[in-house]
Amino acid sequence: MSHFTSLWPPLLVLTHVVTLEARAVVLHLALSSLLAACVVLATACYSTRFLRRFCAKATVRTSARPSLRIIFT
Repeated sequence: MSHFTSLWPPLLVLTHVVTLEARAVVLHLALSSLLAACVVLATACYSTRFLRRFCAKATVRTSARPSLRIIFT
């Protein structure tokens, strides 16, 4: 019994350190996921804006020639 009680404090410290490392890993994964989501959202917004501009330019460019009129909806 005395052997177990002498090991108990280091085991508590080790458990605490492992818990802190696990929290750090979870926090890192959460932040990485958040960053990835932000990149995807920014890319989608940029693509949408680019497509809107491209469609507007395509409509304006081709509206001078009624036979080649392209209307994007």
